[in-house]
Amino acid sequence: MYKQLITNLLFFLSVVSFPCISVAQNSTCDSALIVEEGNYEVANFVGNGAVFQGATAAVWYRFEPITDGVFTVSSCDGGGDTRLVILLLDNCNNVDNLQIINSVEDNCADGKGGNSASTLEVAAIAGVSYVIYWDNGQSEDSFTWQLSFKSVENSGEGATCETAIPITTGVHQVDSLTGIGAAFSDAVSAKWYQFIPAQNNLLAIDACESEVNTRLFVFEEGCEFSQIIGQDDDGCGVNGASLLGDDIIVDSGRVYYIYWDDHWSKSGFNFQLDLADIPSAIEAPVWATNISVYPNPADSRLFIDYDFIKNRNIKMTIYNGLGQAILKENWTTFFNGKVEISLSNYSEGIYFLNLSTNDGQLTRQFVINR
Repeated sequence: MYKQLITNLLFFLSVVSFPCISVAQNSTCDSALIVEEGNYEVANFVGNGAVFQGATAAVWYRFEPITDGVFTVSSCDGGGDTRLVILLLDNCNNVDNLQIINSVEDNCADGKGGNSASTLEVAAIAGVSYVIYWDNGQSEDSFTWQLSFKSVENSGEGATCETAIPITTGVHQVDSLTGIGAAFSDAVSAKWYQFIPAQNNLLAIDACESEVNTRLFVFEEGCEFSQIIGQDDDGCGVNGASLLGDDIIVDSGRVYYIYWDDHWSKSGFNFQLDLADIPSAIEAPVWATNISVYPNPADSRLFIDYDFIKNRNIKMTIYNGLGQAILKENWTTFFNGKVEISLSNYSEGIYFLNLSTNDGQLTRQFVINR
């Protein structure tokens, strides 16, 4: 019955080229209109359903794929100056905590809308509700937009963590980013590599010579419970290429995953993996054994107990599940005690706490669950 309804709707959309939808019906998250593949028109903006700075009105749509795949939202040929946000739908009563997958404006290379139109490609999971949000932050003008969908499997060696390609030191070529194996919701495709050091070393990864806009993460442990121990975006300072210096300690025999995704670019590139000896001064960061992070899962507060044998300067960073740094602090002359971090402004999900000094670093995963 459900599949027949979907079939009928797809047929309707194929017959009507640009179904004009009453903005009053979808001017807020609560009234988001369920859509499928097809072409749509935003005639005007009314109401007060905008949730982002610089806008007063918005139109809301909801897309629920029935199979895994990739959907594309585009106003590139729509003739308007647009701003687009795609979110995961949780609870419209608390729109401030809706998780943003990605947001863009002025990113179409050509088309009727020129560079002022917007397009996004998103990896989709069957049965999950995705919110497509346009607002008048750029323009009040009418425009048309298109939703397309294609089923994509996690195919090809290295497309997922489970099929990560074993590598050693040296230069490696990322020929293509395929499938829907990205670890973060703001990317679609990825390339995964597996590296097992023969001895304790410092790890360095360099993609600067390729001059391709890349995003890089290094994980440890298994695919299901991986923890981020290093990441970079634009570290080379040239065309957004990535660079991780030799300040990540890797242990002999432990499995590490090197991950690149298409958040910025799908172009191929080369990267070099090198190892260096660990200076004796940072062979074992003893201070890391004297830290407790709790509770986990956490609700509104996270506590860090520490007891060092001497005063230390510590850089504290919290990353969200997308790998974005959401809180940075520098702690000076810390000896022993407790730090309390408020989590009230963060939504539920997986986060990573990273503490680093000039003689080592510690990363702990924690979950916010209310």
